[in-house]
Amino acid sequence: MSHKLKESSRILLVGDVPEAYRNIDKLQSLFKFFSGGLEEVWFTDDYTKYERQTEKAQDALDTFEEAQIRFLQKKIKLKDSSNNKNQESILRSWPSIFFPLVKVPLLERRVSIRLPGIFRVFLFQKKIPILEFCVQTLADTNDILLQRLQDIKLGDFDKKEKVILKFRSQESMHMAHQTLLSKEIWSFNHSLTKVHPDDIMWDNVIRKSTFFTSVECEVESAIVSALYTPVSLAVESRTEPIELLEDESRRVPSVLTAGFDISDK
Repeated sequence: MSHKLKESSRILLVGDVPEAYRNIDKLQSLFKFFSGGLEEVWFTDDYTKYERQTEKAQDALDTFEEAQIRFLQKKIKLKDSSNNKNQESILRSWPSIFFPLVKVPLLERRVSIRLPGIFRVFLFQKKIPILEFCVQTLADTNDILLQRLQDIKLGDFDKKEKVILKFRSQESMHMAHQTLLSKEIWSFNHSLTKVHPDDIMWDNVIRKSTFFTSVECEVESAIVSALYTPVSLAVESRTEPIELLEDESRRVPSVLTAGFDISDK
């Protein structure tokens, strides 16, 4: 009973959703025939560029704090707050280098690269007032992420093919899971039951199903099978002698009894 009360027991992850059905009203209408229908609908999108903004904001915050600590340590060490030249040199540094996201088309993956600011020496770049840079970076990323939240509220974003559905009952979820078999290619062909957000690899969810991704999955499955099969065979081979001994041990009492029966006669 406790399992049925969990929200994850009523959640279904559906893949290959056609673009025409990436709409709450369309999905509500499609699943209304199941008892209770849908309670919630969550769309997925390519969040990587916004995740990148979060990384930039976190890096700016860390750099800001490190600069302040260095300044305080130097100030305490010199015990002289009147030397503005020393203060300015401490508060100047190289910011981290964030390269643009690189997309690998065949595997539908994005690669992010970040280098420490010290590498700017090889680009012959001078140190800059790091506190002002960090404050400006935090302001810019904040504006971008606030706009992102507004777009999510309005549903104004590029919805991907995978959709998370929450039904009002566990029975409805299982019925939908068993009936989602489309004859069309790349249309409602995949679904996963009892999905919990902590168990999801979100980088895989936003990837589009392609021939190469299916091949990649097959290769990964083959590798897992190749690694698992020898172990299972080894375990099985070790258990066979034990099973034979157990069989022989069962026969011992009957043989002894038969011997006693013969002697009695």
